[in-house]
Amino acid sequence: MEKIYSEKDKSITTFEYADKGTRSAEKVPDVVMTTVEESSKTVFKIFLGKNGFVKHCQATEYDSNSNNTESQTWDFEYNNDGHISKMYRSEGDEITYFKYEGGDLIEVTVGDAKDDDDKFTYKIFYTSKDIPAPIANIGCIMAYDDTMATDMDEIQLAYYAGLLGMPTKHLPLRYIHENGDILGIFEWTLNA
Repeated sequence: MEKIYSEKDKSITTFEYADKGTRSAEKVPDVVMTTVEESSKTVFKIFLGKNGFVKHCQATEYDSNSNNTESQTWDFEYNNDGHISKMYRSEGDEITYFKYEGGDLIEVTVGDAKDDDDKFTYKIFYTSKDIPAPIANIGCIMAYDDTMATDMDEIQLAYYAGLLGMPTKHLPLRYIHENGDILGIFEWTLNA
């Protein structure tokens, strides 16, 4: 993957891959992902684990209007099937745990990394009264922010370059908060 264009955000994201033949005393990122929007540019320095997926990412956002910069980091862990099992995000000092069953993400727990009592859980469902059989995820879609109750922001684009683990087996139909509030209902139109 070299480039992603978003019509919605009017942004372009590019990927540059490190030349493994180059030696350096400084640890260089395996991938540099850059997202350019109207008045900002964010550079993601991505370090991969042995599994080929993002282990650590350092991001810096440059605002051309104010010359300010903001930085944040992400750290990821994966289960034996290559699914994300844990994500730490420095913005908000947030930790997220992912629980899978049969290849599908069924539960996401988000909380403060320093306070075990400050957390909440979302449950994700793949069937409903109208759709009793789950829909196969043949397109390998993983819209973490929109359908998986996960606040990844721009780093989720690394998934489409094959860098953020494996997709779920099926497409989610809805997710609910632990208090019972339905927060997302999804309809899928398949053109296959």
